[in-house]
Amino acid sequence: MAFNFTKFNTKKYDWDWSEFAEDSRSLETLFEEDGEGTIYRVRGLIITDWQEKLKNKVVNHQIPTAVLDEYKATLPQHQLQQVIDMDNDPEAVEAINRGECGFKIRKYYKAEYDKWCYAADWLNLEADR
Repeated sequence: MAFNFTKFNTKKYDWDWSEFAEDSRSLETLFEEDGEGTIYRVRGLIITDWQEKLKNKVVNHQIPTAVLDEYKATLPQHQLQQVIDMDNDPEAVEAINRGECGFKIRKYYKAEYDKWCYAADWLNLEADR
């Protein structure tokens, strides 16, 4: 038998790109607007490519992003691998499509950088679809 390319067929998210919000917000902004303890339901996950010009070179970044009902939430860089892992897991994608994935924002102090940081703490939610 020849190589089985069908193993690369994975179901992705059930959201409509035409309704996809262009508005993007950081976790810090969401935390400040909505307060501690707010639960956000994830409708999809994407990785946005972004280029930054630094002196004489261009640096490429991958930004992990959660698609919510009203906007996109940019996640911290240290959660990129989590987003990649969920996006590549067919069971996780199905659960996200059912509305079973969410997160709360955790604020924490990073002494190394002398600043407050924000992370998504993933939650299991009841399906809403």
